[in-house]
Amino acid sequence: MRFFYIPEYISRSDADLPLLQNNYKEFVTSLFTESENTNNLTAFYNQLCFARTELRSLRKDKQIKQINQYIPIKKFYKKALELADTQLKLVEIKIRVSFKNQSEEEEPPNKIKSKIKWTGSIYELVELGYAILATKSVNNGEVDIKELMEFLCSIFDFEAKNFYHAYTTIRHRAGDRTIYLNRLKEKLMEKMEEADNRKLRIG
Repeated sequence: MRFFYIPEYISRSDADLPLLQNNYKEFVTSLFTESENTNNLTAFYNQLCFARTELRSLRKDKQIKQINQYIPIKKFYKKALELADTQLKLVEIKIRVSFKNQSEEEEPPNKIKSKIKWTGSIYELVELGYAILATKSVNNGEVDIKELMEFLCSIFDFEAKNFYHAYTTIRHRAGDRTIYLNRLKEKLMEKMEEADNRKLRIG
C-alpha cells in the first residue's frame, strides 16, 4: 500500500498544492484497492497501523510547521489519518467476524456428525449409559460416567446436562428401576420371535 507522503522539496509556492492533491489521491486509491481486494487481513491491518503511525508523526514535522501557513498540508494528512483510522476499525470488525466464523465451523473434538438423533427420554439414555458402564462394555469399564454420557450424547445429538440427577431419580423409583432396559429386552425378544415366525411361514 502506498503511503501518502510530504515531499522534501515542498516550497512556499502554491504550485506544490497539485502535488499534495495527487499524493493524497494515490493514497486513497491504494487504500480502497487494498481494502476491497486483500485476502490477508492481518497484513493489511499491519500496513494500516504503519500508515497511521507515519501520519501521526507528521504533526511534529518541523517542515510542516514552517510551511503550513502557505500550503494546507494539515488538510491532507488529517483526511488521510481519518481514512486510515476508519479502515482500521473496519478491518478489526472483519477479523473478529472471520475468527467467529472459523470457530463456528470447527466441530468439538468429540462431536460426531450424524443424522441419527436420540428421541427417547434422558432417563432412558441414562439407563443405557450406566448399564454400559456397569457391564464394562466400553474400555473394560475404565471410563468415567461423565465422559461416557458426553460420548453418547455426541453420537445421538442429544443434550443431557443433568444426567446425575436423572440417575438419582432412577435409583429411587418404586418397583421396577430399569424400565427402559427391560423394555429393550422385551422388544428385542418380540422382534426375534417375529423373525422366527416369518421364516416358518415362508418355509
